Amino acid sequence: MMGYRGHDLDLRTPQTWRAAADEPPQTGKSLNGPARGQGYSGEHEIPIWVDDTVLACCNHAFDVALAHRSGEVRVEHLLHALTRIEDAADILDSHGIRAASLRRETATAIASEMPVTLTNGSSSPRRADAFEEILRLAAAHAYQRNQPVNVEDLLYVFLEMRPAIPGIELVERHLVNVRRERPERPQAVLRRRSPPSYAPPSFPPFEPRGYDMGDYEPRERVRRTPGRFFAPEPASRPVRTEMPLPESVQAATDHLQNSRLDALEQMVRAISGQIAGQRDEASRFSGGLFDRLQSLETLVSNRPEGGGIAGVELLLQRLDEVEQSVRAAGPREFDLTPVIERLAALETKIEAHPQVVSGEVDLSSLLHRLEELERHVGEKLNESVGGLLQRFVAIEQNAQLGDVLGRLGQIEQALLGRDGLGTGDIDARVGDLAEAVSLQQATLDDVRSMVSADVREVNLAINEQSTNLARTSESLSELVRAVESLRDEERNTVAQVSHLVGGYRAEVENFIVQANDNASNHNSALKEVHDALMKLNANQHTLAGSIDQWRSDGAGDLAVVAARIEGLEEKAGRPMALLENLSASMENMHRLTVERYHRRNRFWYWLFGTDDWVAASWPSQSQRIEAERAALRQIQS
Repeated sequence: MMGYRGHDLDLRTPQTWRAAADEPPQTGKSLNGPARGQGYSGEHEIPIWVDDTVLACCNHAFDVALAHRSGEVRVEHLLHALTRIEDAADILDSHGIRAASLRRETATAIASEMPVTLTNGSSSPRRADAFEEILRLAAAHAYQRNQPVNVEDLLYVFLEMRPAIPGIELVERHLVNVRRERPERPQAVLRRRSPPSYAPPSFPPFEPRGYDMGDYEPRERVRRTPGRFFAPEPASRPVRTEMPLPESVQAATDHLQNSRLDALEQMVRAISGQIAGQRDEASRFSGGLFDRLQSLETLVSNRPEGGGIAGVELLLQRLDEVEQSVRAAGPREFDLTPVIERLAALETKIEAHPQVVSGEVDLSSLLHRLEELERHVGEKLNESVGGLLQRFVAIEQNAQLGDVLGRLGQIEQALLGRDGLGTGDIDARVGDLAEAVSLQQATLDDVRSMVSADVREVNLAINEQSTNLARTSESLSELVRAVESLRDEERNTVAQVSHLVGGYRAEVENFIVQANDNASNHNSALKEVHDALMKLNANQHTLAGSIDQWRSDGAGDLAVVAARIEGLEEKAGRPMALLENLSASMENMHRLTVERYHRRNRFWYWLFGTDDWVAASWPSQSQRIEAERAALRQIQS
């Protein structure tokens, strides 16, 4: 299983979590970590539980630090790795952090650091205290949810906790003003833990109760396809390696320098491609603008030839509709208000669209149609008046007053020739007839008055129609004058547009010339940059050779110095051994002297004159003296 490549920080995923073999139960350290700058000791270090994305970011940060020959894996390397891994970059964008600009600034900060030369020990960069502290703080926040550390926990440390660690301010610089809405996180349950959906780790402080680790089978970690900027996992990386030979050091140095030069060359090619794209866009924009101005000029110059005919045809069509509506109205309807409204609407449309009316307008057909309309209305009025007169004559003929008077005379003669029988009845009948005749006469008078009123109304309608026709003629004449004024204004507008088009064409040509000059300047600048990069490459190769030569010379000198120091240490060790022997002899002499002093001050010595009264009682004293002398010689030797 893949872990952290630096081998000085224990990062584990949920699939690779295992407790340390020599770790006692219920031990560990505080999640808040040690004091600033002290770091974590190896005997008290506990692993950090992270997810696959954070582990990939940490490994990428280590690879970046190794490629740039940095001494430590710092916060800048971690931020740069967060912008390189696709999943982490998506999370940064969702939280309102501009990943592209953050990537550029962190890359600048990493490239500005002076590289560290290779040493006799391990050439791998060690983890910085700030780097580990950020991971520990994120772990403390993630363990409240009983979850591994993810990218959001790192952002919580960067944006919410904000510890006094250099390098975190880079995130604040690239944070947009209006943050996007973050999804609500579930609050941590402090009193009652819910059963997790994964196998809990075997580490005692974080192991949920009620689970048996034997019930869970170890499963393989889900591997994702590495991104474009994800470095491959090395087969094995030893913790400490011996100092390589100068030839291998030279090869490694050349490989690193060539890789960095290849990266710089790719950046220069990308910049040149962007400049070429901008030049193509500028030429495309200038050509499109020139074509649009030319089409506009052509449209304006060609419009007066067909616009006037189309406007006149539309006007004649509308007048035909007005004439048909007047003819279908009947002989007794002479209200031309709709005609006036239609003409007013037509005039409004013409004023609103002055481009429709242009060129010379021939209104002879319009005047001819108006004359026909007026003649048709007059004929209809004459026909209606003649019809009224015929109706009056028919009414007088139907009345037959002469027959009535003749019949009355006959009745009177017949009555006078009789004897006067039924005189009262005849008088009554004659009175009735007289009343009927007077009633018919009154009816005729009423009909005459009604006909006279109708004739007066017809005359008034004719006069009103004549007035309306005169008003319509005046409106048409005003419309003609307005059309002529609009035509003059359009001619002036066409002249102004032509002048503006000429000015725009000159500006576009100047812009094209400036774009070509800028392109040539960019090409010359790129050539200078390429020459400078070639010189920089040569200088770096020279510097690398000098450093390797100095390293080889220094290694030989150090070997000579080490040999001499070893000889001095051996020579310095001999007097120390003699001094130690002398010190031991002096201690023995001092011990014997003290013992003899104590023996001589005892009661037996005072009484017998010796401390060994048993030996003194024997006659042979010389043997005892020789034994003491031999013991003294042995001590001195």
